[in-house]
Order: sequence, then structure tokens, then C-alpha cells
Amino acid sequence: MTTTDTTTRAPLWQRGRLVAVGLAGLWVVLAILRPATTFHLAPLIVAGAPSVLTDTRPARSFALEQGLLGLAISGWATLALLWFGALDGPALRPFTSAIQETIVLALAGAVGGAVWSARRR
Repeated sequence: MTTTDTTTRAPLWQRGRLVAVGLAGLWVVLAILRPATTFHLAPLIVAGAPSVLTDTRPARSFALEQGLLGLAISGWATLALLWFGALDGPALRPFTSAIQETIVLALAGAVGGAVWSARRR
């Protein structure tokens, strides 16, 4: 008698989305626990994760889609942090506030991830 393995793993392009959501959740929890601490690289990593962790797809529009998805996930995390008042930490220069830094770094992560993903194809 043979048995078949019924467990299947999600495709890599879906795992990139799941990793981004997981990292965003971790970022939100850590920031709520330490509201005076700024997690400077979190928006950059969350926004770039879906693009960077995708498998090779022929369409460059898919890289753009993943970049926008990463930006949306990072944006939702930022809104959650604003809701909980957890963006009170210091900002890096030249930024004047943690929210400004978060938005700019999320944009940089999304654009950088999408460009890297598109060039890799």
C-alpha cells in the first residue's frame, strides 16, 4: 500500500506575500510594545519582500504588482501604528518625523524591490 503526500507548499510568489504580511505583523507588535523605538528598516523590508521573494515570471507588470502590494502592506502596518500611537520614536536625518521616514522608506522598498525583480527576469 502506498501513500501520497497531500501537503503542498504555496508557490514562492504567494509565500512572498505571506512573508510580507508576517513581517508587517511582527513590526506592528514590536512597535506597540516599544512605541518610543523607531524600527527604521521595517517599512523598507516589508514593502520590498513581495517583489524580492517572487519566483521568476515573464511579465514585468507582475513585478510592479508585487511592488504595489508591498507598499500597501507597509501602508496598512503604518496606519495600524498610527492608530496605536506607536510611531513616536526618533527619525533619521533628513526626516523630521518617524511617519515621514516610514513613508519614504516604504516607497523606496517597493520601488527598489520591483526594479530588482523586473531586472532579474
